[in-house]
Amino acid sequence: MGEIDASDPRAAAISAMIADLGWCINSYGQIEYLVADLLWHAWQMPEYSKFARMLPMGLDQRAKLLRQLLTEAGPLSAHATDLNLLMGRLDELSEPRHMFVHGHTTFLHTAGGDAAFMFRRFVPPEKGGDWTKYEGIVRPAQLGIARQLWCVFASTAQRIIGNIYVELELEKDRSGGVTRAT
Repeated sequence: MGEIDASDPRAAAISAMIADLGWCINSYGQIEYLVADLLWHAWQMPEYSKFARMLPMGLDQRAKLLRQLLTEAGPLSAHATDLNLLMGRLDELSEPRHMFVHGHTTFLHTAGGDAAFMFRRFVPPEKGGDWTKYEGIVRPAQLGIARQLWCVFASTAQRIIGNIYVELELEKDRSGGVTRAT
């Protein structure tokens, strides 16, 4: 996407949709960091020290690693249900996010004022399969709903993981103003 000419009557619709898109992507980034940070803290605990200290780049792989870690008895066991529910919700929301981030975006606008983004992306093959070209249309109302879902999800993840940090004193600055544990 290039610059938006403010005098273009479509500018407001484009800007609003880009803002909603940004909220979705930022919310994903918040969760991506929280899961990575929780894994990092878990590796400091003797109960989870046997797990590889290799942090996967993709959030889906981080979620998989967190799920594996939750099968072990340890300080996170009491939170396994909540964390597994979070990771399940992440699975549900990830496909639209992949389209938003990894796709080519075209703004569509009709003379009647209807607007939408068309996303196109290539989807990697399953084992032994072929690449697929995906196209999807997202209207402003759908993007607004996605924004709400992602923001609520990110807030919920922050609350759940934040409560774990406080309970387990993983970051003293979240529970009393002392410096971060290393």
